[in-house]
Amino acid sequence: MLLAIVWLVRTDLLQDWQSTLPPDAPNAFAINIAPYEVENYLSQIDEQGINRSEAYPIMRGRLSEINGENARERETNGDTDATRRELNLTWAQGLPVHNEVLSGDWGRPDGVSVESEVAEALNLKLGDTLVFVINSQRIEAVVNSIRKVEWREMKPNFYFIFAPELVAEIPGAYMVSYRLEDKDDAFIQQLSASFPTVSLLDIRKMGVKIQQLLEQIVWSITVLAVLGVIAGLLLIFTLLRLSIAQRQMEIRLYRTLGASKKRISTTLWCEYGLMALIAGIIASIGADASVAGLLHFGFDLSPRIHPQLWFVLPILTFVVLALVVNSLIRQLLIPVKNSAL
Repeated sequence: MLLAIVWLVRTDLLQDWQSTLPPDAPNAFAINIAPYEVENYLSQIDEQGINRSEAYPIMRGRLSEINGENARERETNGDTDATRRELNLTWAQGLPVHNEVLSGDWGRPDGVSVESEVAEALNLKLGDTLVFVINSQRIEAVVNSIRKVEWREMKPNFYFIFAPELVAEIPGAYMVSYRLEDKDDAFIQQLSASFPTVSLLDIRKMGVKIQQLLEQIVWSITVLAVLGVIAGLLLIFTLLRLSIAQRQMEIRLYRTLGASKKRISTTLWCEYGLMALIAGIIASIGADASVAGLLHFGFDLSPRIHPQLWFVLPILTFVVLALVVNSLIRQLLIPVKNSAL
């Protein structure tokens, strides 16, 4: 079962992780763009024909109060850190197009839009009043919409997005994401030289290294799993060897009762074959269920059933066990001499 789990993790987890990223997903993030630089910076990117996101102003702040209560007292579970650290906050004229509004609408000049998971963790509802501390200023906002964010799209996303009337006067640097190709390397070097204060996070090499690291981890687990299977086979072989004398006595009794050598051989193969098939089926179900739980609860990916595994693994288990017990079955069929009794 362990080998099946490793194989499913390699095929499902790595492939699904890659497939969840859109083909045009941004792979570079520019941060700390000064307000007086943002227009020139974006125009140079646009002239190069690079696909980019909207530029968002970034402010650091904390969620302090919810309806007059301490925000940390409103946590219903430990799934969010929105009240335990400073957050990246922003404002926008309208909600990002890659965010889906689940309830409410954008329009109040004193409004703030909340990400759905944070709203659930803090038990926030439309009309709730939130107080933020940004640059030592208290900002009061009313929840006007709750939206779903797809974090895997690799675009700038935020827990809270304010209406511009609330925080537009608070200074903040800008952030933008875009997709780079190999042909853009020279341009990016020139752009970085022209804007030395802008920090560029290029995640192209980082993504490759992460994938290589995951593959190395999977291969390491595979080696350990193979060693575990070999140890298990040796254990089965040893147990069968230890019980061979008792099984020979049973076979002699069968022969005394008139069973032929062919009948005894068929019975032994059916016994071990049925044991292998049952073990293979249990391993298939266990591996499929384990990987499905890992994908659903650990990585928020859609699990799927693998019927080919349910067919191949029992047969493979039977073949492996047959190779192990073949010589033992032949030895069991050797008649026991009376002197050995």
